[in-house]
Amino acid sequence: MIGRSEMSSSPSSIKADATWHVEVHGIDPIPQNIRHGNAFELFKLWVGANTNYVVVVTGGFILSFGLSLTSAITAILVGNALGCIIVGMASIMGPRTGTAGIVTSRTSFGQLGSFFPKILSVITALSWFSINAILATEAINKLFAMAGVTGVIVPWIGLAIILVLEVVIAIYGHATIIFMESYIAILLAVIFAVLAYFVILGMPVGHIVAQQQTVFSMVHWLSAMSLAFSFPVGWSNYASDYSRYFPETLSWKKVALAAGLGQFVAVVLCEILGVLVAILVGGGLSANPVAQLANILPVWFVACLSGCYPHPLNVGCVHSPE
Repeated sequence: MIGRSEMSSSPSSIKADATWHVEVHGIDPIPQNIRHGNAFELFKLWVGANTNYVVVVTGGFILSFGLSLTSAITAILVGNALGCIIVGMASIMGPRTGTAGIVTSRTSFGQLGSFFPKILSVITALSWFSINAILATEAINKLFAMAGVTGVIVPWIGLAIILVLEVVIAIYGHATIIFMESYIAILLAVIFAVLAYFVILGMPVGHIVAQQQTVFSMVHWLSAMSLAFSFPVGWSNYASDYSRYFPETLSWKKVALAAGLGQFVAVVLCEILGVLVAILVGGGLSANPVAQLANILPVWFVACLSGCYPHPLNVGCVHSPE
């Protein structure tokens, strides 16, 4: 049965999921004797993974459906609640099976039927990896430009730095990512608190009053809610990838609550912040939101903000050392 395999308790097996040790497990079930951790670690992981610039931009686009501030917030709350419940429930399979979601999908679709979901999961993870690498590279390029470093090769240097960091951390695997996310979550919380300060400080009351005059449309609200729902539910394929290292004895309720609530808190706060940013810049984000933010925020802060995303999680979802 998946998740029941055992491993001898040799020193090498005990270090199999230690911080700054190369990950030795791919899609194979994690042996019971090396599983560890608690629900709060899972909570911090999901907070750090979803506190990022992309979620803020998603919130900004939600306002473009023609909603008032209160309608946008309710769409965000409902959409994310539904999506995060699914992620929380999907996380339960991690401790129970000890393996990744793409493997457990065989029980539903069969060996051949699960092929398409596997390919889709890999494409999705690599696509996010590429998008986020580009965003982070642009952020580094802005910082280089501020330091007076320019040239054709500079973007490639920035890209190389990002790719090396992403891949190396992913290769070190679960324990290292958990360790990094514990500190990244704190750093990101500070960065987004500063963003909230700039936005609230510069927000004219008249902007909010004017936005509240928007006529409610159920079609627009449902569209916005669907967009909010799509972001968290997109993680459901990978939910058990980061809960499979936890003991099978860990309460399934704690696993579901830690994953779902961690994601919900981060995504809701970031998307509401994105709505406020969109109101501040004139009622919506353009095709280049980074440039819009540069008009209301310090350039150095925009550079730091646009580079905020947990890229190693995307690589970790497709990395297998076997």
